[in-house]
Amino acid sequence: MRLQKYAENTFYIIMALLPFHGFLAVWLTSLLNNGLLVRSWKEMLLVPTVAWLLYRLVKHDPIILEGLASRLSKAMLVYIGLAVAYFIIFSSWENGLTTAGVVGLVADTRFFIFFLSTYLVFSGTKKKGISQEIMARVVSIPACIVAVIALLQVTLLPKDILKYFGFTPPKYQPVLYIDQDNIFLRARSTLRGPNELGAYLVTPLLLMSRWYAKSKKLYLWLAVLVLALIFSYSRSAAVALLLAGLIVYSGTIAGLFKHLSRKTWGRVVLLFSGLAVVVALLAVINTNTFSTLVLHNNRSNSSVGSTGERLNNVGNLVQEAVRHPLGNGLGTSGPASQYGTPNIPDNYYIQIVQEMGFLGLIAFLCACFYLWKSLHRIHTAEARIVAACFVGLMVSNFFLHNWADDTLSMYFFGLSGWLLAVSKKTSTKSES
Repeated sequence: MRLQKYAENTFYIIMALLPFHGFLAVWLTSLLNNGLLVRSWKEMLLVPTVAWLLYRLVKHDPIILEGLASRLSKAMLVYIGLAVAYFIIFSSWENGLTTAGVVGLVADTRFFIFFLSTYLVFSGTKKKGISQEIMARVVSIPACIVAVIALLQVTLLPKDILKYFGFTPPKYQPVLYIDQDNIFLRARSTLRGPNELGAYLVTPLLLMSRWYAKSKKLYLWLAVLVLALIFSYSRSAAVALLLAGLIVYSGTIAGLFKHLSRKTWGRVVLLFSGLAVVVALLAVINTNTFSTLVLHNNRSNSSVGSTGERLNNVGNLVQEAVRHPLGNGLGTSGPASQYGTPNIPDNYYIQIVQEMGFLGLIAFLCACFYLWKSLHRIHTAEARIVAACFVGLMVSNFFLHNWADDTLSMYFFGLSGWLLAVSKKTSTKSES
């Protein structure tokens, strides 16, 4: 049972520290001058657990065999195997062994490995009720701390305070604005950046609304989290939250509208019509404020903003993907490519195609579909929320590399693995 306890505690520690990983990685790297080693702390913590699970697999542990027999587990293992095959082939025949290739392999597979490890570990736990109480704190407390720091960054703290913690140009910018307009300061808190902050807050925000529904302080903390998300100015995170919220509360919203009188309906229609007119007027009059906040295109500072650049780049990215349907190897696209030749398509799905071709994209989407399906089958509020957040975050990856960010990917997939395991109706005795 000691190894079981170690594995569970390791999961809690990783999940609790992941929201602070972006800040700690930069700060400790500036002190120790070994970035890859510092950033690999979570993978190194996970090694004993993975080794233990492999040992149990060799010994034909029934829990491991049952856990790996599902379509979800098989789909993830297929994707992991494909990534390893690409790494071996391209390292042998094309580019040789490169830092970018190794980082790409780790980045593309770690969240599935973390999911499988978490799912297998907690499938054997006997104290699932206690685990749920611990996870409520592991999710909520760090999220509140991150949100408070985010609000302090845009209010009381010096704008460039991060420069004292290793955030120095050109690699790390201590202060971030929308298109560097020097007006709209973006909160990033302890995450890698503002977009990552917004995407991270989506899941804890909705889960806390369920877990602490009867708490008098709930609305205060929800307001703090929402404000932190707003000050990240992350449009992709706003879309993810909106989609997830609509999915989770679709039944409640439909019930409210169902009982509205004609007079109330008229007021609702009038309200939304007024909002639509205001937004349309802001767009028509072509104000810098609207352009900066909504489109992230600041006309006074640049001829092309982030929205324009991304739209202009979509066609080129698609054409390049078609020209190389088998991909160019791991580490040739996305954040990992910064260790070689930088190539940031700002779209996680195009990143996969550029690395592992359309076969890799199909394998990845199949695994994601089975994960959503597994979460959707569990008839609990938590599973419904996580499944809805998954849809929102999958959409956000059309505009960013959220799953390439270790904090976001490991956090969400680890949470999903834990949730699927503790939601099982029965628990099988595990070996240790």
